[in-house]
Amino acid sequence: MVVCSSIVLLTADSWQTDTLRFAPTALALANAGLIVSYTVVDGIGARASGDAFSYTGWMILLTVAPVTIVCFIRRPQFTASIRTNFSIVLAGGACTFGSYGLALWAMTHAPIALVAALRETSVVFGTIIASIFLQENVSPMRYLAIMGVTIGAIAIKLS
Repeated sequence: MVVCSSIVLLTADSWQTDTLRFAPTALALANAGLIVSYTVVDGIGARASGDAFSYTGWMILLTVAPVTIVCFIRRPQFTASIRTNFSIVLAGGACTFGSYGLALWAMTHAPIALVAALRETSVVFGTIIASIFLQENVSPMRYLAIMGVTIGAIAIKLS
C-alpha cells in the first residue's frame, strides 16, 4: 500500500497546479491494470514452463515477430532505421530480454506480488536519472514520493 500510494503521490504536482486531466489519468490507470494482468499471467507462465529465460525468449519472439512484420509493411523507413541503428536496436533488445527475464526468474523463486512491487521501484531510479542527467526539476513532493516507494520496498522485504 505504501508503494502504490507513493507512486500516486508522484502526480501531486499536477493536483497542486490544476493540470491533472481525467483522460490521461484514466489511461494511466487502465495501463496499470494491463501491467498487473500480464505480470500475473507471465509469472504463472514462467513457473509453469520451468525455465523463466526460455519463457521470456518465446514471449519476446512471439510479440516482436508480428509487430516487426507490420512495421516493415506500414513503414518503409523502418528497414533503413534498423540498418542504421542496428547496434542500438540489438542492445535495446538484449536489455529488454535481460531485465524481463530476471524479473520472471525472480517470480519463479519468490511471490509474484513481491517481485511486482519491487519492480515499481524503477520509478525511483527514473526520477533520479531525470534529475541528474536530464536536469529536470524534482519537487519536494516527488522526493517524498521517492522516499515512500523506497520505504515501501524495504517494508515488503522485511515482511
